[in-house]
Amino acid sequence: MWFPRWLVITRPERAIKFRRGKTVRVLNPGVRWYWPPFTEIDGPFPVVWQPMATSTLHLMDKDNTPVSAQGFVVFRVVDPIKYRVDNHDTDDCIDDVVGAAIRDVITNRTIAEVQGNSRKTTDNALTREAAGALDDFGVEVKYVRLTTFTTSKMLSVLGDVQAPTIEDEED
Repeated sequence: MWFPRWLVITRPERAIKFRRGKTVRVLNPGVRWYWPPFTEIDGPFPVVWQPMATSTLHLMDKDNTPVSAQGFVVFRVVDPIKYRVDNHDTDDCIDDVVGAAIRDVITNRTIAEVQGNSRKTTDNALTREAAGALDDFGVEVKYVRLTTFTTSKMLSVLGDVQAPTIEDEED
């Protein structure tokens, strides 16, 4: 712990340095030496364009038809401090924000509008919604696309249902 350590940050990466728990600084590419008792390093993490598939969403379209949708976002980190310091779990945050953008766009369109000639319009609306929301996370969005969009059946499973007891069968 008392010996200095070194860290190699490659060109497509950045790291965050916390000196004595107070000062926060972005570390650019290069070889860095640090003392673990006085310095904490978060990273390195990529800051180049990177893809991410979102979770599958089950929602209703404009005509109240149940649909399932899954998206795909391509993003890059433009502000490492906002990305790693101001947010708790960045991958989950990006997934949730892009999922919220998909929900906002899909619930205002019918299935025919999404799957028809306005598919490019839908993708542009998704990109606009997600890009505006992810600015606060230090992320720039290149595009968001729907990868899965289909009608679905929704079932409600009750988890608190108990098996009938002997007293219930006698009544």
